[in-house]
Amino acid sequence: MTSLCLEVDPNAGACLQEQLRKTLLEAIRMGSLPSEDALPSCRKLSQQLGISRNTVAIVYEKLVEDGYLIRPS
Repeated sequence: MTSLCLEVDPNAGACLQEQLRKTLLEAIRMGSLPSEDALPSCRKLSQQLGISRNTVAIVYEKLVEDGYLIRPS
């Protein structure tokens, strides 16, 4: 599993979901998130970022729907 150094800012103009989505997409596009590595669980990432687990779950789901992530078999 990859250890991600992500940040979101609750005081920023963009909502937390959009901030997290953009940050993850950038990590994917820049190659800092190797395709063979698993992302942290929703619970773990939400604790790391200090945001709702549902926020992380929604972002993960949208990235799956958009074809950027796959669910493990």
